[in-house]
Amino acid sequence: MEGNFWSVAHESSLTWTCVLQFRIANPISNKFIYLPTPAQPTQRVQCTGPDGGEYKTRSKQKGKPSHNITIHQIKTELHYGINEVSAQCQLIVQHVTDAMMFNSATLRLQRMTAVTFLSPIFEDFVEGLAAIIPCPKENIFIFSIQEDNTSEERILNVSFSAKPADARHPETFFSSQYLQERVYLGRAILARLTHVHVLPFEDNLCVREPCINFEQCLSVLKFGNASNFISSDMYFFRSIIPINTFACRCPPGFTGMKHKYECDTEVNLCYSSPCLNGGTCVRREGGFSCLCKEGFTGIKCEVDLLNSTCHTGLCHGGSQCVSTNSGISCKNCSSETWSSVMCELRARSFERGTYLTFPALRQRHRLSISMKFATQERHALLLYNGRYNDEHDFISLEIINAQLVFFFSLGGHVSQVPTFVTGGVSDGQWHTAQVTYFNRNEEKKKNILKRASFPRSVSSVPAELLGLAAHSPSKLKAESVVFYLGFLSFERISWGGAECSDFIQSCYRFLDLTGPLQIGGLPALQSDFQVQNKYFVGCIMDLYVDNQLVDLNSYVANNGTTTGCPQKIGFCHSYPCKNGGTCFEGWGSFYCSCPTGFIAKDCSDGKKLSSVAYL
Repeated sequence: MEGNFWSVAHESSLTWTCVLQFRIANPISNKFIYLPTPAQPTQRVQCTGPDGGEYKTRSKQKGKPSHNITIHQIKTELHYGINEVSAQCQLIVQHVTDAMMFNSATLRLQRMTAVTFLSPIFEDFVEGLAAIIPCPKENIFIFSIQEDNTSEERILNVSFSAKPADARHPETFFSSQYLQERVYLGRAILARLTHVHVLPFEDNLCVREPCINFEQCLSVLKFGNASNFISSDMYFFRSIIPINTFACRCPPGFTGMKHKYECDTEVNLCYSSPCLNGGTCVRREGGFSCLCKEGFTGIKCEVDLLNSTCHTGLCHGGSQCVSTNSGISCKNCSSETWSSVMCELRARSFERGTYLTFPALRQRHRLSISMKFATQERHALLLYNGRYNDEHDFISLEIINAQLVFFFSLGGHVSQVPTFVTGGVSDGQWHTAQVTYFNRNEEKKKNILKRASFPRSVSSVPAELLGLAAHSPSKLKAESVVFYLGFLSFERISWGGAECSDFIQSCYRFLDLTGPLQIGGLPALQSDFQVQNKYFVGCIMDLYVDNQLVDLNSYVANNGTTTGCPQKIGFCHSYPCKNGGTCFEGWGSFYCSCPTGFIAKDCSDGKKLSSVAYL
C-alpha cells in the first residue's frame, strides 16, 4: 500500500509543506509489515513554498528494526536561498500478534473521537498508562482505536497491551486481568494526567456464562481486519479492527467423567493424601490446602520448623531466616506482635476512607473466607469483590445496625443473608466471621426451597435454609458468626428458571468476580457499588481465603491503612485490675469487674468485706 506524510516546516513567518511518498509491503511469506529501507540514504521530496511555488528537497530516512516493531526516523530539510528549514516525523510499524491481542485491555474514553485522540492527548495517554501499570512508555502498544457507533455518546474504544520492563521473551505481556486491575485502581490518576475520562469496563460476552458444565469462559480479541488510515495534524494512524469473542476451557481441578473435554466433574485432589507430617487436607477449587500441625509449615506441611534449614521464600516481610540448634526462626520481623511465625502480617487498622486491595477472588465453584474484626461502628463494610463495571456478580460482607449481613449475586438478583448476634458486633471486641460458598445442586435443599415457594422478588434468604449459624465460644468471649451458603441451589430454584437446572444451558450459574478484592472500604470512583456502606473504622485480623492466611502486606494497593491494631494491644497483659478484679479488653482501653466492696476503674478504691457475720 502507499500513503503520504505531511511535514510542515517553519522558518520565521514562512511555512513549507512537504509531502513524502512511502510504500509499506506486507509479504505473505512472513506476515510482517515493514517499510523497506531505500537504496539511497536520501530521497527527493516535493515541497510547496509560502509563495505557492514547488521546490524539491531531500529527506533522510533511518530505520530501527526489532523483533516485532520497526521505527523509522524521517527528517525533511529544505534550503531556500540563505534560509534553511527542517521537519521530522516518526513512522512506527508494529507487528500485532495473537499474544498481544490475547493479553490486552480495551478502555472506553468518554466524549472522545479518533481525530481528537490523535493529538497531544495520545502521548499523554501513553505516559499515563505507563505510570499506573507501571512500565516504560516504550512498552505500551496501542493497536486499535475505534469509535463506538452504537452509543449516543461520543465514546472511543482504545485497545492496548503492555510489556513488563524485564520481559526477556518478545511475546511476554502483562495479562488482561493485570491491565484491567491497574487501570481500575488508577482511573483517577489517569484522568488527572491525561484529562480523559475513562468509563468503567464493559462486561464482555462471558457475563452470560455461555460455556457448558464447569467450563470457564475467557474473553478473547482476534484480528478481524485493518481499518482505513486516520489522520490528524499530528498523527497518521492505521488501526486494526479486532473481533470480540470468547473461548471455553476446562479449568484446573476439573475434568470429564467420560471425556475430558466435557468438564463435568470436579477432581478431589485430597484423594492422594498430599499433606505431610500429619497435616489435614481440605479441598479448594482447583487444588487443596493443608492445615499443618504446630511446628510445621509449607504448601504440604513439608517444612519442620525444628529440624529443617532455611530456604528462599520461607520468611516474609523483609525478615531473615535463621537456622539454629533449636530450629528455624524469622529475625528482624518489623511487626512481630502482629505477625505469624513466618512474619506474615496478620492485622491492620482502618480509618474512614482507607482500604486494602488484593487480586480478585477467582473461585467460581467453592470458596471459604474468614476474618476477625473489631469495631465500634454500627454501619461498615468489611469486604467487597465484584466485577470491573460494578454490576452483575459480587459478594460483600457488611455491618448494618451492628449486625453482620452477607450480600451476593450470581449476575441476576441481589440476595442478602442476615444474622443476629445478641448485643451486636459493634462493641469493640474481636468477632469472627466465616463465609463458606459451595456451588452444589443438593436435592434435599432444593425440595425445601420448593416447599417454601418464595416469590421471584425475594431479596432476603432465611438463615435456616442456608445453614446460617451464630454461636458464642466461651474461649473467645466474643460471638463468632458463621455463614454456610449454597448460593446456587437457592438461585436456581427461586430465580434462575428451569434453564438453570440444565448445565448445558446459558444461565447465571457461577460466581464470576473479575474486579479486585477490597478489604475495609472502597476507592473513590465514579461507580455505583452494590453496597450500603463504603467505609470501615476498626481493625481486621487473620484474613483467611481457602484456609490459607493472607499476608496483609501482600496487597496490590494500600490506601492509608496502618500496621497492627493499637486499639487492641492487650491492656490486660499487665494485670491492671487490683484486689482480685477481672480484666476485660475494651476498644483502646480495658475495664475491670470488681469484687464486692471495691470500685474505681482498676478496683483500687474500697475495702474488702469481712466474712464474719454478726447478729
